[in-house]
Amino acid sequence: MTRYDLVERLTDTFRQLERNLAELRNELSACRLLTARIFVLPEVRKESEHAPLSQIQVQQHLGQTAFAMALQHFSHLFIQQQSENRSSKAAVRLPGAICLQASNEQHEAISARVQQINGLKAELEKIITVDSGLPPVSRFEWVHRYIPG
Repeated sequence: MTRYDLVERLTDTFRQLERNLAELRNELSACRLLTARIFVLPEVRKESEHAPLSQIQVQQHLGQTAFAMALQHFSHLFIQQQSENRSSKAAVRLPGAICLQASNEQHEAISARVQQINGLKAELEKIITVDSGLPPVSRFEWVHRYIPG
């Protein structure tokens, strides 16, 4: 496989992932919010990424604010939105839960969309870890830094 084909596949897969994440956001937004609670974790700066923590201060958000923050977080792709001051080794998480009321059709569409997104993420990982020919250490770092779990 030529380098050009690999870059084209990577770019195309990434763009498909972006489009599907936007559609997921739209599909979730079309459902009725029952409740939402999320917790914002503090940012880990590069200079302190190896420092042990005995306590983590979190900020709780509820309702529509929490839902909006969760929707935004779903689409946060670290490959293009990584702060130069934020540790790329520390995971960016937004723990919590959102509960939505959805019709059977909405539930099926959302489930299918999530499967599609997970398939695209797996395809990106394959392009990077297998097709690229990068050494194992570089592949591991790239995938775990830039492809959200």
